Amino acid sequence: MASLSRITSRGRNGWTVRFIVDSKRKTISLPAIDESVATIWRSHVEHLVAIRGKSSPSLATSVWVAGLTAADQKKLVAVGLIEPISTPPSNETTAPRTLKAFINWYISRRNVKLATVSKWNQTRDSLTKHFGDGREVTSITTADAEAWREWLAKSGNNREGKKESEDRRTDLGDNTVRRRTGIARQFFNYAIKAKLISSNPFDGLPATVHGNESRQFFITMDVFKQVIESCPSIEWEAIVALSRIGGLRCPSETLRLRWEDVDFANGRIRIHASKTEHHKDAGIRDCPMFVELRPYLEQLAELAKCRGAKTSDPVIANLRGSEAYLRTSFLKILKKAGIMPWPKVFHNLRASRETELLDDFPIKDVCSWIGNSQAVAMKHYAMRREDSFSRANGTLDSATRIGAHIGAHKERQSEAIAGN
Repeated sequence: MASLSRITSRGRNGWTVRFIVDSKRKTISLPAIDESVATIWRSHVEHLVAIRGKSSPSLATSVWVAGLTAADQKKLVAVGLIEPISTPPSNETTAPRTLKAFINWYISRRNVKLATVSKWNQTRDSLTKHFGDGREVTSITTADAEAWREWLAKSGNNREGKKESEDRRTDLGDNTVRRRTGIARQFFNYAIKAKLISSNPFDGLPATVHGNESRQFFITMDVFKQVIESCPSIEWEAIVALSRIGGLRCPSETLRLRWEDVDFANGRIRIHASKTEHHKDAGIRDCPMFVELRPYLEQLAELAKCRGAKTSDPVIANLRGSEAYLRTSFLKILKKAGIMPWPKVFHNLRASRETELLDDFPIKDVCSWIGNSQAVAMKHYAMRREDSFSRANGTLDSATRIGAHIGAHKERQSEAIAGN
């Protein structure tokens, strides 16, 4: 467990995170931050301590670490919770010949986000579980690669490193198998560059990820209204609205949003995307402040003003940054609303908004607002809708949009602010 202590000495403001690693007390100093941000630190530090030396960080923690400044990342490195983000490359001739050592060597030479490293580690673990840590890279044939892929689809579902009995084991999804096959191909392409092998045994195996319509689910505005009515706080209402109406990625983009990014005067929101910050635009995009979204942000801004928030403070200030925590809490909200959880609960909120926007705006504009390419939008976001079919044959009014619940909803939010 990690604990928080307020910094009070020498006129400094901020917090320290205290925890124990290898029976030694460690401290991370976090000057000039508020308690809500310190709480996020504590949550992720607890996770890093718990999994240290056992498994890779969760996706949420990997995304959080990747979004930290270099100085803050060094604080985690200094206390032994993460490896340095980039490692000076070794000499090309030093490539290990055994499978696990080679993949670790390859990963150490790449300057990528921890979320990417986490995915690579999963593929490495799948390969070494099937072939063995000490298998020579040069001994793996095309037939071996095909056998691994078949094994992965049927017996390789061990994402968290947990032992599962055969009767409880579930098959990996086709897209997961394809992703890991593509990563394995990437590893072995580098083995060619390192002159360990002359050809890639994973070439020719299916690795292109397809859209999975069985996992798509369009969340109507009526369902959105039901969810909003069951949210326990203004902040949770804003989280749901930012996903369903704003189209933000949750938790990464939602939790990175600061008040300085919200421009009420010009109806614009600046979004910082960890997922695409390696692109030319550094992952920064502007999205309209949709008229349906504005009331939620205005009410949250009033609450933040009452609390004395600064422009540099996060918009979502009082919730921990753990993806698992947010998902669990959201599932409780759905249960309270009497709604059966849909697949990919946050992604489908965002995908529903993009599908909806494509009805009214050019695809180039919509993709720039949502932050994906047109190809990705068509493959993984845009959905077929029954109401489109009904509009086409004249049995449904095409004006069906968000209901008039915002007025009553805004009044309820005002009462909540008055109570604070």
